Amino acid sequence: METVAADEEDDPVISEVDVFLSQSLSGHLHLLQYPLRPAHLPYPSDSVEGVRMRAGQCQVEVDIGITPRGENYSTSRGERYGRMVELSKPADATTAPYYKSGRMDRQTLTSHLSRHAPSRYVAGVLKDGELHLTPLAGIIQLRPTLSHLDKVDAASKRLPGGGATSEGDTTESEGEEAKPVQVKFSRFKPGSSSRKMSFQQVEQQQDEEPWTTLAYHSVDSDEATSERQMLFASEEDQSATFSLGQEEYLDLVCPSEQLSEDGTLAAHAAEGSSSGHVSLSQIKSMPFPHQVRRVPHSPLLV
Repeated sequence: METVAADEEDDPVISEVDVFLSQSLSGHLHLLQYPLRPAHLPYPSDSVEGVRMRAGQCQVEVDIGITPRGENYSTSRGERYGRMVELSKPADATTAPYYKSGRMDRQTLTSHLSRHAPSRYVAGVLKDGELHLTPLAGIIQLRPTLSHLDKVDAASKRLPGGGATSEGDTTESEGEEAKPVQVKFSRFKPGSSSRKMSFQQVEQQQDEEPWTTLAYHSVDSDEATSERQMLFASEEDQSATFSLGQEEYLDLVCPSEQLSEDGTLAAHAAEGSSSGHVSLSQIKSMPFPHQVRRVPHSPLLV
């Protein structure tokens, strides 16, 4: 006891912060991450040329402008990419040039969903001794896409001799000996990899949802400032009341022995093994009050 008291004196509470839960942007707030971009070199906000989103699939594309006059820009390579991308278009295409300047003057960032579940994270704003939290609806990681290289490859195959093999390749293929091929036919089985959708099918399904063009506002714009104000809890959020009393709340956090012998809890305990062990998956399948009661009273199998 003396040791605990000494530790508390060495680590005193220096501040208390009130926490508020804001619901104004709940279900709409997304966190954008740039894992391949150094933190000290963010993308300039004035270089964003366009933003698109597929809300149903939580996909985002951002066009970032490139300065062709930069010292790290290869003029010859940029002009080649511009020509080849235009050649990859169908002959009857009447769309505007892919690159306005005729050479590669922008790059596109495409989204990848994060492995982390967004329900576990919130965005917090600390102001005037108050911490305001807003639940995240999604975590999206943006990486540069190399779709222009696919267009260059498609254009190269259209050029004369682009799809032909060299003479050396022909000679080498003729010199190879014929080998017997054994073919086996198998029936489809539920859950087998043969029934899974191919990459082309998944890509076709994604393309069925059209892109929605979004309006981008810089961080210093009036629109962005107005949206940031919604991160703070309103009077309606602060007036939310809890249905549990103090005793009920304490019983859920620190269940008593009587609650551990509750009939409903005993039914959940029966789901475990005869030794009373319960797996973590079984704990997660229980209602939250039963999870709180179950964890302190029995060992877990992970």
